[in-house]
Amino acid sequence: MKERLSNLLKKYVGVFINEYADYLSKEQLETLKKINYQDIINVYDLSVPFGVIQYGKIYMTEVEPLMSNLKKMPNYNTQKSILHNQNLSSYLQYMCANGYDSIDYYEDILLYFVFFMVIKNNSGLIKGIINQEIRFLSIKYSLRFASLFAREEKVVSKITPVLKMDGCRKILFMDKASSFKYLNDNYGFRYATLVNHISDLIDSEFKLINEKEYSGFNGFLDYVNDYERIYYVDAYNEILDFEAQNSL
Repeated sequence: MKERLSNLLKKYVGVFINEYADYLSKEQLETLKKINYQDIINVYDLSVPFGVIQYGKIYMTEVEPLMSNLKKMPNYNTQKSILHNQNLSSYLQYMCANGYDSIDYYEDILLYFVFFMVIKNNSGLIKGIINQEIRFLSIKYSLRFASLFAREEKVVSKITPVLKMDGCRKILFMDKASSFKYLNDNYGFRYATLVNHISDLIDSEFKLINEKEYSGFNGFLDYVNDYERIYYVDAYNEILDFEAQNSL
């Protein structure tokens, strides 16, 4: 399995460099070009739903308990379907109906790890942009993906039309201070402040989930349920107030 994932990661990194080379710093490009594909991916029983990146290595959460339970469901492997407008609860149903095993799940989320290897700002706003970009890449390059940050992407979609794709990609790979400066210089102080505040509001609400531990089959279900209860109401209200006073 590790060899299959390593080969897939190599393919994804190639796509990533082809698509984002003009937006990456020299340091970020070097990080990707120096990847040792033989031992970069590891699978462990972690208390997080998807995995982490530490010391330049990918640690993916062991999901065999999840898959073992899915295989017991009456609708396991009963239909092959295409998943549209994904959220985590529908993705869980999709995995079951399509007869997923661990490798299928890992292949769906692997592209996210490429982004997290080089981004400097791990905010909810950036996760929303990542989700938006991965959706685009999956169509352009026929790649597999799971929509892990659909809630954040929905908020982002309300403010990014001003930035267009180019602006989104520029702040995607910046740290928070550089991002604010770029937005202030190119879109004005009010818009830069709005984006910064929206990011803080998203992070504040997601913090309630981020502080919990989720492990095993029940942990994954708990995460899905907790995530589906996030609506980012404060962030949406902030955008509505801004729209009422300015032309977004």
